[in-house]
Amino acid sequence: VSHASPPRRRHARLRADGAGFALDVTRGSRIALSGVPASLRTMVGARVFWVGPPDRAPTAYGVLAPPR
Repeated sequence: VSHASPPRRRHARLRADGAGFALDVTRGSRIALSGVPASLRTMVGARVFWVGPPDRAPTAYGVLAPPR
């Protein structure tokens, strides 16, 4: 029986961060993302959720609120 921990889930504002993207999780705190899907790249400023480690493509993702 495997007791692997579930994938990490995060939700925050998606931000452009230099040449890449990041989740703006708290005031001034960002998590750099790798493997951002093309459908999210056009959603900078949206509140999104990201399932999985930030250093690879997500196992699930979505938009919780559109860009403001």
